[in-house]
Amino acid sequence: MKKIYLVMHQRKPDTVSIISQLTAEMAEAGLQPIAEPWLFSVMDPVCPHLQYGEDPSGCEAVLAIGGDVTFLRANELEIRYDLPRLG
Repeated sequence: MKKIYLVMHQRKPDTVSIISQLTAEMAEAGLQPIAEPWLFSVMDPVCPHLQYGEDPSGCEAVLAIGGDVTFLRANELEIRYDLPRLG
């Protein structure tokens, strides 16, 4: 199963619904969503498909969900861990 590291804007008002839908669709497609620490702490009680990841090591890509700053945060991870970035 391919692991995808999720990086999300921390003040998005609809975080729970977005991540719930996204992770269910990812699981159905055979992908394992891995959440950055803050996102996992918010989603852990409501999202059974999501796993925790301190960093994206062991993942195949970084997925940015948010705006420009989120995309730039994902870019740092992409460079540091030599991974493709999705947005």
